[in-house]
Amino acid sequence: MNTSTKVLIVGAGAGGSVVGYYFAQGGAQVTFFVRPERVAQLQPPMALYSYDDAQLKQFSNYQLISDITEISAQSFDYILLSIDGTSLRAEANQALLAAIGQAAVASKSVVVSCAVGANIRDLVKQRTSLPDEQVICGTFNLLSHFVPMPSQVMHPDIDQHKLSQARLGYRHIGNKGGLMIDKHTLAVSKKFAEAYNKNGFSRVKLLDAISMVMVFNGIFAFYVACELAGWPPSSKMVQHKTLWPLAVKATHEIWRLPEFGFTGKFMSLLFGKSLWRKIWMAMDNNSWPLDHNGFNRLHHGGKVMEQNITILRHHLQTGKQLGKAMPNLSLLLNQVEAQRNNINSQKATSHT
Repeated sequence: MNTSTKVLIVGAGAGGSVVGYYFAQGGAQVTFFVRPERVAQLQPPMALYSYDDAQLKQFSNYQLISDITEISAQSFDYILLSIDGTSLRAEANQALLAAIGQAAVASKSVVVSCAVGANIRDLVKQRTSLPDEQVICGTFNLLSHFVPMPSQVMHPDIDQHKLSQARLGYRHIGNKGGLMIDKHTLAVSKKFAEAYNKNGFSRVKLLDAISMVMVFNGIFAFYVACELAGWPPSSKMVQHKTLWPLAVKATHEIWRLPEFGFTGKFMSLLFGKSLWRKIWMAMDNNSWPLDHNGFNRLHHGGKVMEQNITILRHHLQTGKQLGKAMPNLSLLLNQVEAQRNNINSQKATSHT
């Protein structure tokens, strides 16, 4: 009797592909759901370059499906959504999420969302019509990218020959934690972690739901501050006299919203400028041989930065509805919106 864990990963982006590789390393049967036009280019084998050990990994033992009806034709233990929060909300994906929900009900699958944003759990439950115990939320704890990657985000001693042979490169951000998953439904999250951790290297880190939401909603203020500063090296960004304190205070305003409870108030007192500097520099060190802020400059540009701003706007609106002024978050958003309006104006002028 075949008792291997069966995993469907929706999307074969950089993060989803890495997680799929490590699931397969632990003996899981991995299937990717991708758009029909991507099936040909994603045929196995897939080569991945690991900055963790400077080795090229070959990933061959996976299947591809591209038709929604194929999702319900199989039974999966876990369905991992590797698409972002904006895509989860998109009308174009409503039918897909409904089909995932129907398949999950039939096979008792657990849906794991790796999207970051406001009210992700409620959104997934709504779009899939699944009960609370069949939905867990988390995020990738990886720096992952498709090849080629601009050289300015890499240190010169990277093995460029090996990297050039890969479809994508990746780096765990310290302590081999490939995924962070909340403990909202502890028994379900633990079982998922056990299935993933069988690979023996990449790990699931379990966090309580409030702490994880706090960390991954608060950090967007720092990304916006970096955008305003032009994404300087981390060592310079943490010393910025105006933007760094502004990001810290904006984060405190978010954490003091009622949804974060006592934990949020306590963390806003504990996490001052100095502690955030240490955290940011630790992420910088743990990103080597990639440049942490250089990577984020590329990753958080365009669509992702718009998503970051949307999340911060949500918190600002929530605060104002509760009668909270939130002056630092307001100022941060006003500055980045003014900057983006100025850039768009310059582009329009250059095209006339």
